[in-house]
Amino acid sequence: MPKKKVTKAASKLSFQQEFYSDLSTANMYHGIIIRSPIKKGIITSISHPDLPADYFLFTAKDVPGRNLIDTPHGKVPVFSEGNVSYFGEPIGILTGPDEKVLNELLEEVEIVYDRNSIDYYFKIDDVKNDFPEEKDSEKSSEKTSAKNETPQEDTELEKLFSSEIASRSIKWGDFENINSIFEESDFCAEGSWKYSLSVPNFGETNGALCSFKENVLTVFTPTQWLRSLRQILSEALKIKSENIIVKKTRCFNHGTNSIWFNSIITCQAAIASLKTGHPVKIVYSRKEQNLFMDTMQPIVLNYKTSCTKEGKITALKADIKVDAGFINPFSQEIIDRLIIASCGCYSIENIQVTAVAERSFNPPSSIDLSLIDSAAFFAIENQITLLSKKCSVSPLELREKNFILPPGNKKTEQQKSLFTFKFEKPLEVLECAASLSDFKRKYFCYQQEASLRNHENFRKGMLTTYTSPLRGIGFACAYEGSCYFGSQAYGNDQSLEVTLEEDETVTIHTSPVSSSIQDIWSKLAGEILEISPANVKFNSNFLADKEPLLPESVYSNISVMTELLQKCCRGIKKRKSSAALPYSVVKKITPAQKKVWNSKEFKGQPFYNTSFIAATVEVEMDMATYRETIRNISIAISGGKLMNTQAVTSTIKLGIQKVLKSLVHHETLDAKDIKISFIQSNENPSQIGELVYQVIPSAYAQAISQAINCSLTSLPLSTDSIYNTLVEASQKEIKLEQETEESKDENSGNTEQ
Repeated sequence: MPKKKVTKAASKLSFQQEFYSDLSTANMYHGIIIRSPIKKGIITSISHPDLPADYFLFTAKDVPGRNLIDTPHGKVPVFSEGNVSYFGEPIGILTGPDEKVLNELLEEVEIVYDRNSIDYYFKIDDVKNDFPEEKDSEKSSEKTSAKNETPQEDTELEKLFSSEIASRSIKWGDFENINSIFEESDFCAEGSWKYSLSVPNFGETNGALCSFKENVLTVFTPTQWLRSLRQILSEALKIKSENIIVKKTRCFNHGTNSIWFNSIITCQAAIASLKTGHPVKIVYSRKEQNLFMDTMQPIVLNYKTSCTKEGKITALKADIKVDAGFINPFSQEIIDRLIIASCGCYSIENIQVTAVAERSFNPPSSIDLSLIDSAAFFAIENQITLLSKKCSVSPLELREKNFILPPGNKKTEQQKSLFTFKFEKPLEVLECAASLSDFKRKYFCYQQEASLRNHENFRKGMLTTYTSPLRGIGFACAYEGSCYFGSQAYGNDQSLEVTLEEDETVTIHTSPVSSSIQDIWSKLAGEILEISPANVKFNSNFLADKEPLLPESVYSNISVMTELLQKCCRGIKKRKSSAALPYSVVKKITPAQKKVWNSKEFKGQPFYNTSFIAATVEVEMDMATYRETIRNISIAISGGKLMNTQAVTSTIKLGIQKVLKSLVHHETLDAKDIKISFIQSNENPSQIGELVYQVIPSAYAQAISQAINCSLTSLPLSTDSIYNTLVEASQKEIKLEQETEESKDENSGNTEQ
């Protein structure tokens, strides 16, 4: 009987309302990660001269099972086995009862390493012909404490060992002659855009609390990849998966590192717990969180576009480079999503886009998968506005002329697009956002002011203060896709179960959702089944083999699940009166719905449904401080039927504030005048929670670019970025003037001769 009880408890997953960092148990030890003080090399030894009683140091040799964890792009060590691949890579753990003492002991840990090594992810045979043999006397062996602060640079070696880990290219139309199309087009624009914007996270840092009792491992951690966590723990600790109890604690961070690397952190705590016989808790410091969990490496997007005099876009060519860092298991999915979003919402006749993710000696790049599209939207929306200036067509008009029309539109049959989307009333959204902000008039006025400014001011070295303030306004539009059909990491098998109980109450079986979503679902189920919302309950208990792949916030998102809930409730309503209770109905996305996306040919409808947004941002520059003030933000959204307008409005405003915190390093921008309008609809609701992240950065950059009459090509900014941009523009203007004068002098001399 005792064994059966343990098995039953261990086979279940529970969701905790607490934060893991607030939890403690009797006789609990703390754990601190020992990190590599070098970016690349071999750690030959890790030691402490005199560890006190009850304090321990564990490394890769102490891992009882598999130390190397499989990922789609290589193996990741729980602790480095010697070879290190980035500065700060975990190479061991110190554990003991007093956290303060652990920090003191960390300073005394001695690490001996050899810099002349090759990372085991790279094949020696691939590079040995290009890299000369070293004599033994040239090899260096160094000794350092565990707190070596700064990584050493070795640019040539990094270039040598950089490798492509994921790629995708798309071609559409007359792509073979795309260069000729550019040459023959009336107007052509080129732009290079750099994006490493990540929404700041001030919540709980990552970590885990692990304890063993009677060969059963209990884990408290904010995991987001439940099945992966259980599998990795089982392999690394050599225990059966049914002997692992996962208590998922609260989590608000959805970056890729928080999804996959959490399993590595949990393994480290579990190993220390197994070896010491005490519960062990690892809590990342804020510095560790920023450096190794939340860091997003830059994404560089190079664009070339062309159009006719009338504003019809004829060709688009793009090259996208993603620095994945040491490794990122989601690299292919990130690349694919960037490729899809690279064309924005536009129907373009000829397309050639290539995207590559490369491994580097940086920490793993962390990207919020629900926000990855924002990098591509930042680039394409800036590129469209750049092209509009070339052809003297307003940004709004250029977007409307080239927009992918929704199904059912008379002109839709004439359009041919590589990607299709379920947009509802998109042109109305564009016009609504323009009307809210008076975009048409303001854009023309600000553009006229920018073009009339005397270029003598650049030759003097800097802009001077004008009688009229320097203002600019930017326009951007984007979509948010729900349920990506091409997901390779998790698939797209979202399902929902609803049960009518014997007491006539209804139970929705799902992983935890917010209180506002619970209210919406309770009302929705109550309306369909004609019961009180108070009789709708939620059950979040799962067997080990039935646990969800990820929480709703990543793939099993609310818009899809809401639609499945409606289908479940309608199925219950149609049940025969003779059907026994409890009566359950399970609904999932059908194979026919998935077939709208052709993964092999990489074309079709990539998302289950899509919401749409258009936004403007207006700024005013203070040329005494070279800083901007946001005058207003106007937003129009089409997202299906709104179940709770007040809650949605609050979510959008909160999202705006988060974006404004991320645009400038160490500074928060403020926007007091925010207008939000929703296009009325009776269609099923679609996901809108991340829409503002897709448009605010681009509209903001466009507004500043117009105000200072210089292209702002990179986000986030530093506090002196605008000043430096103006200085650089001034220097280019002066250099161009000098070259022109020299050319005139040469021509004059030739004429005299």
